Amino acid sequence: NWTNVSNNNITSMSSSVGIYLSASHHNTIMDNIINASGSGTVLSMNTGTYNNVTNVNISAAAGIGISFGNGGSNNVFYNVSVKALGSNAISVSGSGISTNNNSFNLMNINGSKAGILLGSTTGASNMSFNNTQIVSGSAYEDLNMSDTIGYGTVNFTNCTFNTSKVLVTTNEVFNNFWDVDAYVNSSTGSALNNVNVSVYNNTGQLISTSQTNSSGYISRQIIQEYTQNATASYNMTPHNFTGNLSGYNFNSANWTISGNYLAGTNPVFLTLTATGGGTDNPPTMSLNSPIDTYNSTLQSVTFNCTGADDINLTNATLYGNFSGSWIDNQ
Repeated sequence: NWTNVSNNNITSMSSSVGIYLSASHHNTIMDNIINASGSGTVLSMNTGTYNNVTNVNISAAAGIGISFGNGGSNNVFYNVSVKALGSNAISVSGSGISTNNNSFNLMNINGSKAGILLGSTTGASNMSFNNTQIVSGSAYEDLNMSDTIGYGTVNFTNCTFNTSKVLVTTNEVFNNFWDVDAYVNSSTGSALNNVNVSVYNNTGQLISTSQTNSSGYISRQIIQEYTQNATASYNMTPHNFTGNLSGYNFNSANWTISGNYLAGTNPVFLTLTATGGGTDNPPTMSLNSPIDTYNSTLQSVTFNCTGADDINLTNATLYGNFSGSWIDNQ
């Protein structure tokens, strides 16, 4: 327990295991290259818990890349490449012990058989994969949830995989999610602050509510595209995004969420039109103090002004020409 294995190039021979964590906990495996030249597993998480595996390259000649024999929970994997040239890239097997709350982030998973195999005979197998690419052999599944006794859930968020190569059996559930940014502007093109944005799935269920910031964006949402069980796959999209702000007409739009929608590239967006026919007149500002043409050698001068706008005035910015060009005073 509590061991740090870092900056190594490890090769196991014959049927040996590269790294074997048997009931071993709170270990850090970082910046390693681990190979199995024979039939052995590269990394065995045999009932290991609370381990952290980061920046590791795993390659198995004939064995499994990462194995959860008889369980292993609350482990975190980050930026790990797993290649199994003759077997499953990630495999859960054994009985009697649950495999819960394992998190995989920025993974590259490539198996000549299954990419991810959940084959435990009892216990739950709950895992989450984020920003991960999964590839499997032509006759195998990217995700095979073949545990027919235990109850398990696997969640994908922003993952690249073949949706037709997902097998879900009795008692198992697979969910697919995407990151979504939403932006709201006015009909004049200005970002709108404090817009109440609500998101509903295609059954009308409210998924989230949030407000836009001064840049017009709400906080990033994780939105479910579909869920799949042993019976069928059920779409949750298209999703309905609604925008509501005093002084503007209510608006909504449907978006099919089948990939990421991110700020700076392709966010979900809504445009709100000002009430009264869409006219958004510019604000008026009156300087109360100091008086016009006021001249001072003080380093700090307080400006007092009165502003008015027909719609939602939120802030005012003072500009000054201090060095030959006009800039906002910060």
